[in-house]
Parts: sequence; structure tokens; C-alpha cells
Amino acid sequence: MWVGPDNTRNDIIKKFPNNLIISLPQSINYRNKKNLEFDQNLFSQVKKKLVLLSRTFEGYDFLKENFINKTNNNNDKIHVEFVPDMAFMIGPVALKSSRILYDILFLKRDDHESNIAFDKDFVLNEINLILGNKYSYLLIDWQNYNKHLKTISDYTNLNKTLFAKFEYTKEIFSTVRLVITDRLHASIFSVLVGKPHIIIDDKYKKISQTRDAAFFNKPECSSANLQAYYATNITDAFQLAVKILS
Repeated sequence: MWVGPDNTRNDIIKKFPNNLIISLPQSINYRNKKNLEFDQNLFSQVKKKLVLLSRTFEGYDFLKENFINKTNNNNDKIHVEFVPDMAFMIGPVALKSSRILYDILFLKRDDHESNIAFDKDFVLNEINLILGNKYSYLLIDWQNYNKHLKTISDYTNLNKTLFAKFEYTKEIFSTVRLVITDRLHASIFSVLVGKPHIIIDDKYKKISQTRDAAFFNKPECSSANLQAYYATNITDAFQLAVKILS
């Protein structure tokens, strides 16, 4: 789905075919059959061991079918495992007590994975029509962090930048009452900090599939216990938010 990270992984496989290679958990979605065939051919050239990790059950089944069953000339070298998304490993996150600045944080993605209209004027008009003057909101995306991070950290240092991004995320989440998002990791962070959150699933159902797999057979992680809700569009999401906040 995202060519950049895929190219990085494939470069590693090409350069180190005699090493143990572990591809960290991700969602699996091939929109182009040629890309799938390219990866099948490349992965079959591994000399030692390639471990492919999926964070969804659907991705796990896809990897088994397409990289083990269909490339059986080398299936003793390719292994497929299910692992929940790594962000869950952060564990519970304590937020600093802070004055509430916004009722709602709307953390919305602005790329081809989004199910939400790209027309910003439409989105804003729809939100304002529902909320009126009664509730306030902050509209932001991860990419908006970049300008801010350049002012608070050495942006050339990856560790410092990631830590700064984590702290800035905590800061933002501490100032809102509820989260609406179509980003997977914003939904996971809402779980870690204990914020009620409304999810608008992405086009590929990455959010629901990843969460369903992570919380499978865990009654303590029910939607009610996690204060998690699903909506199909921004109208439903903000109407539900008003209901929850009131």
C-alpha cells in the first residue's frame, strides 16, 4: 500500500539474503498484482529465514496463502506469525492533569486510506452544523506535528523526534474530553490513555481488523470497557460525540 516502507524492506532482503530477517507487524493490502508477484519472487530467494508478521488475522491468512502455499519451493525459509500492533506494547500512559481546551479532538488522516471526504470546507461545515456553539473541537493530523516538532527538538535525531512526538501527543490528548479519528494509532493511543474515542474505519478496515485481532477473546477489552465507539462517517461520529458528551 505504501511503496516507501516496502522498498526499504525489500532492499534489506536483497542485501542480506543470508541473514535472519524479521518484518515487523503490519497490515497487508496489495492493490497491484504485479507487486505481489514481485514480492513472492524476492522472498523466495531468502537463503536463511524470513519472518513475516501480521497484526490482523486477515493479513495472517493472506501471507500464509500467498507466501507459503504458493511459493512452496522455499516455504521452509518463510515463516508467518500473528503479532498485535507494536503500539500496544507501550502500555498504559498517564496523562498530566491539564485544563480542558477542547471538547473533541478530531485526528483525521489526509491521504488515500481515508474514508472521509477530502473537501475541507464540507467537513468543517458539517462539523459546525452539528456542534454549533456548544462544543469546541481541534482538527489535526500527524503530519501537522512536523512544523511543531522542528521547534521543540533536533529534527535530525530520530530518537529525540519520536520522543518529542510522543510527549506532544500526550500534551494534546490531555486537553480534550473525547477523540474522533480514522487513524489506527490515534485509536490505540486513546485506549492507552483511557479516553473515550469514536472510530471511523479507513478504506481497508485496518483499524477494526487490527483492534479485533488484538482484543480477540478478551472480554476485559470490550468496546464498553475501552470507551470505544464506531461511526460510518463524520456526521454519525459528531452526532454520537454530542450524545456522549451531553
